[in-house]
Amino acid sequence: MVPLGEAIGVPEAALLQRVNAEPDEAARAGLLAAALERAVRPERAGPARQVAAAARLAETDRAVRRLADLASLTGLGPRTLQRMFLHYAGVSPMWVIRRYRLLDAAEAVREGAAVSWAGVAAELGYADQAHLIRDFRAAVGQTPAAYAQAAR
Repeated sequence: MVPLGEAIGVPEAALLQRVNAEPDEAARAGLLAAALERAVRPERAGPARQVAAAARLAETDRAVRRLADLASLTGLGPRTLQRMFLHYAGVSPMWVIRRYRLLDAAEAVREGAAVSWAGVAAELGYADQAHLIRDFRAAVGQTPAAYAQAAR
């Protein structure tokens, strides 16, 4: 986590004082939005959009299971994607891919489909099913077995 002022390059206390002095929520939101827009540097906008587009591919293309799949679709090298995601999103591209595929598996369970968790673990490159279960619990709030039972 980074303090707001540091993240957007403004004196945070002064910005918050001006925001809090505004009479209504719309005015406060407008002032904050203006400060954020001024902070966007053009040289950062392009790469940030590339990261957003790559994340959208990971979300929508169910064939994306590995970093190499995403790299192939974006035309960027795997290491370039890793650096860009870490810098602009704060997480790795594999974290994003795994999160979406875990949510896909959860949705399949919720719809009543039988899911091979060992198969999902293998497809996503987990060393074993226990690691998948840990990540599933972090993403969904329950183990796969508890989630499946609650979905019935």
